[in-house]
Amino acid sequence: MSRGADKGFTLLEVLVAVAIVAVAAAGIMVLGNDLFRLMGNARDMDSLALLAREVSYRHGKDLRHPARKEGVCEAPDEDCRWLINTESAGGAGMTIVRVTVDCGRDRSITIERAITALGGAQ
Repeated sequence: MSRGADKGFTLLEVLVAVAIVAVAAAGIMVLGNDLFRLMGNARDMDSLALLAREVSYRHGKDLRHPARKEGVCEAPDEDCRWLINTESAGGAGMTIVRVTVDCGRDRSITIERAITALGGAQ
């Protein structure tokens, strides 16, 4: 007898194929979730860096070294505190301004900039 009429897949083959597709789909979903989480973290760090830079230019330009100044951020939807430390660097009248912005929940950033005696940032 000829088995030409028995074309198709067995139940076991279909189950293996479904399992492979399910594992691949789950992996893609996990990667997508991680991607969105990392994008959110990058957006938070970017906004913190901009906030730190604004604090640096708004409050750090009038400080003499060494100095320390702190305050609360003026962002309406953030509960952040900032801290500025300045120190002398080198003998050419250069000042290092270090700004830390801390918004809690492991969301903090520190930036530094150098200001020369002529007032220009480097």
